Amino acid sequence: MSSLISFKRSMMFRLQKLIFNMTLISFVIILYNCSSVNTKTYDFQVTYAKTKGRLKTKPHYIIRLKGDSVSYNGIANMSIIGERNFKISKSELKQIRKAFEESDFSSFDQLYQGNVRDLPITNITYNDYEVRFQSKQAPEKLKELALLMEELLHHLSL
Repeated sequence: MSSLISFKRSMMFRLQKLIFNMTLISFVIILYNCSSVNTKTYDFQVTYAKTKGRLKTKPHYIIRLKGDSVSYNGIANMSIIGERNFKISKSELKQIRKAFEESDFSSFDQLYQGNVRDLPITNITYNDYEVRFQSKQAPEKLKELALLMEELLHHLSL
C-alpha cells in the first residue's frame, strides 16, 4: 500500500512539473510573438525637414515618422507652429514604407544642390542615411519620397 501511495505522489509531482514547464513555454512563446509584432511596427523610421535655403539654417518644420506615429514640429514660416503628434493608418504606413524600401535610398547622393543658394533644401534621413536636396536637382524618385512625407501634413488640418 505504501508503494502505491509513493507511486501516486511521484506521478503527481511529475504531472505538476510538466504543467509548470508547459505554462512557462507558453508564456515565452506569447512574449516572443508580442515583441516581434512591435519590432515590425516600429523598426521603420524616417525624418523629414525643410529649410530656408542655406545648408546651415534652421528648418521650417520637421516630421518624424516612427512606425505609425508621426511627430510634427513647426518652427517657422508655417501656419501651425509647435509640436503635434498623431497616428497614420496602416495603409498609409504600408505605402510609405514600401516606397522607401523600393527606392534603394542609400544609393542616392548625399547632396543635390544647384547654383541658386536661396531655394529651399529638403533633408530626408532613413536608416541613418541622410540626403539633402533642392527640388530641381533631385532625382524623380527622391522627389516622390518627399511628396509622400509632405502629404502627412494634411493630418494637421483635420
